[in-house]
Amino acid sequence: MWRYVGGWKLARMILPLLVLAAVMIMKDRLPEPADAPAGGDIAAAVDGEPLTVQELRLHMAEQRARVSAYFNAAYQAEESPAFWTTSYGGEIPLEKLKKEALAAAARSKIPMLLAKREGIVADISYAAFLQGFQSENERRAAAKKNRQPLYGPEQYRESEYYRVYQSNVTGELQKKLQLGSRFSEEELLRYYESRKEQLFKLPDTITVRRLTLTHPEAGSVLAGIKEKADAGMELEEAAAPYKEWAVWEETVTGGGSVRSSALSDPELMSRISSLGEGQVSDVFQANGKPWLAVCIGRAGNGYRAFHEVREGIRNTLASEAFRTLLEERIRDARVEINPQVYGRIRDAELP
Repeated sequence: MWRYVGGWKLARMILPLLVLAAVMIMKDRLPEPADAPAGGDIAAAVDGEPLTVQELRLHMAEQRARVSAYFNAAYQAEESPAFWTTSYGGEIPLEKLKKEALAAAARSKIPMLLAKREGIVADISYAAFLQGFQSENERRAAAKKNRQPLYGPEQYRESEYYRVYQSNVTGELQKKLQLGSRFSEEELLRYYESRKEQLFKLPDTITVRRLTLTHPEAGSVLAGIKEKADAGMELEEAAAPYKEWAVWEETVTGGGSVRSSALSDPELMSRISSLGEGQVSDVFQANGKPWLAVCIGRAGNGYRAFHEVREGIRNTLASEAFRTLLEERIRDARVEINPQVYGRIRDAELP
């Protein structure tokens, strides 16, 4: 008999657009699904898709360090021959490792199941993955032998190619589903209006005067000038005693030039971007010199027009819809354990 261990509650994202942690909730026993292949290596099934011991062990290898660190932090337990089967506060490392690996494996199956549904891949079994893994390494070996361009490692390890394969399939799935996404003009406008201030506001035009000194103690002198300015004195007045060393520059940024200004003088832009009119920056370094800057003018430039950002908004909403779809499918995933196989995974079988 197979045992149903329920859906998944989400905690954080894994891979691009996947959700990381899950909690298994024990449910009633269910009969073995009719479409689950027979065989002694099927440890579980995710929405009816078999999960082999080999694939589960791959996830165990990836979770092993994290689980070991958890027991070390929680119980000061160190790895030893007995570590994985010893109970610490009622928790057994091997059982926690299997549970975490099962959760990770189940999460990895969800985009594969969706990709199969969408016709992106025909076979998402681990056996098919291993065939692709072998073929890819054979292709790489031939490319190296024939001195052809080769990107990435000469040969993939199984765990490396598993991540690459998962990422590629998930990317193709997202691309296909996003191309089919449809949003009304009202939905696009609503997104634009609700995030206009944070995302689509054009940079203000900011006019600043900045001051540096050729004085040998320029940094400490400027700090003293800054103190006087903070106390209410005009910057020019506070700097007057040092006029023979003073070097003043005026800079206007914003509108169409803010990006180029930020790239050419990023430190200045970071210091003045939040200054209100009349405010003086802290002392900062730029081009090997200490500076002070005072904002002498600031004017708003409005927002990017809706038609300019419409397609970007559509892509954002499509990405959010894809992420939500994955989250919902992971949360509702039906995971069934094959106790006879899952229970036989022992300490000696750890990767």
